[in-house]
Parts: sequence; structure tokens; C-alpha cells
Amino acid sequence: MEKKALYVLLIFSIVFFTNCNDDSKTFIERELEIITIGKGTLSGSGLENIINEQLIVSDKILWDNLLIKIDAINDITSTFSETDVNFESYIILAAFEGIKDGGWTIDITKVLEQENNILVQLENLNTGDGTLIQEQPFHIIKVKKTNKSLVEFQLPTKN
Repeated sequence: MEKKALYVLLIFSIVFFTNCNDDSKTFIERELEIITIGKGTLSGSGLENIINEQLIVSDKILWDNLLIKIDAINDITSTFSETDVNFESYIILAAFEGIKDGGWTIDITKVLEQENNILVQLENLNTGDGTLIQEQPFHIIKVKKTNKSLVEFQLPTKN
């Protein structure tokens, strides 16, 4: 009888400890470091042909084409911290606001790596200064590449 009780206890222990050992890994959201390449305004009243949009740039050809568009009216990219990006290690995230009166900004405030995607949070930290100058705010950053293929932009709430 003692052997039988020991045998039942052994089976119970194996089942109990096997069920307690959860090998599934819980993903922990993490904030990615934002490295700003350029931030400011385009002042060509839309002649750059860049609409109110958010872009993911993952290769040199797309990046070079964007730089040409940005510089179509004024030399803007000469103020960028860099234009030669290592696309083996980084991706570029760019946000362009629509044409606004002066003083507006579009700001990439946070980039989060979530379980299935990258979430890019956008805000308008400055919402105009009353001037009638037509400008198009932009913010361009780079972040380290991850294994996530889906990037979602969380747009600022409209006032």
C-alpha cells in the first residue's frame, strides 16, 4: 500500500509541476530609442508633393527619393543630422502634417515595440502661433530595426 501511495504521489507531482512550468513567453512592450534626423517645416505650399502622410522608409532608394522631394523648393536636408543611413540596422519613420498656418509641429513622441507591431505615437506639441505663413511640419527619425513588419502610426487627436 505504501508503494501505491508513493506511486500516486509521484504521478501527482509530475502532473502538477508539468502544468506549473509555463514555457510560453510573455512579451514585454519596450520603448525604442528615437534618433531625430530632421524636424521642421517645408515652406513650398505643397509644391514638394508630400501630402499629409506617415512613411516607413526601409531602403536607400526610397530614402533618396524622399530627400529629393523634401529639397524640391528649399534646401532642407542640409540641416539634417545625417542623410547616409545604414538600412541594415535602422529604419526611418517620417511624419508630415498637412499645410498649416505658422507655428504648428508634428512630433514623433514615442516608438513602442509591441508583441506584433511597432506603434509610433504622434502629437502636435505646438498648435500654431497665429501667423499666416503656410508651412508643412515634418519629423523624421530613425530607430533600430526589429523583427516586426507591421508599423502603426497613432495620429494626434484633432482640436
